[in-house]
Parts: sequence; structure tokens; C-alpha cells
Amino acid sequence: MRTRRFRKPIVVQPGRIDRDRVVVSVSDAAEVLLRDWPTPASKTRLAAMAACLAVIRGEKPPRVARQAFIVAAKERENPARRTDLIFRDPGNPSVTSERHDGAEL
Repeated sequence: MRTRRFRKPIVVQPGRIDRDRVVVSVSDAAEVLLRDWPTPASKTRLAAMAACLAVIRGEKPPRVARQAFIVAAKERENPARRTDLIFRDPGNPSVTSERHDGAEL
């Protein structure tokens, strides 16, 4: 399987607060979504998984999977929800999340 790389990486913290995960490709995004995602029943997670699959099949460009992954990560930032996922976009320093489960950073 050919790895489809993103133009800009995405940094998430799917678990422990001190462990960043740099997502640089569609296969990285799919792995995080399948193995490390804190809420498996999320609609945006499922949409991001479908987008990754479409890219892997050659039906869509990598940017589609990247955008779907970002949408799913941002949903996990919603202050009304408990989350263990932190999202940062190194290509856009103004897009940084905070942990919203009451824990200190």
C-alpha cells in the first residue's frame, strides 16, 4: 500500500498528556483513529475513517482525509465533553486546543 502523505503534519495527544503523536500521512491518521481514539462511537471519527479509506483506495486526495481527521480532533476538544485528545496544527500555530476534562496542563 502506498503511503499518502499530508502536506502539513497534525499533532495530537491521544492518551498521556506528555506524548505527542505526529500524524504525517493517511496511514498514520487511520492508525490513530483505529487504535488510539478516545471515543470510538463518534460520528466524526467514523467519517474520518471513511475518508482515510477513500484516500487509500485512490478515490480522494490526502487533503480530504486530513481535513476529516482535523474535524474529528476538534470535536474531541468540545468543552462540554470529557476528552483525552489534544490537537495542534503545526502549520497554523493559532489552531491549538487545550485539555477540557478539568486536568491541569
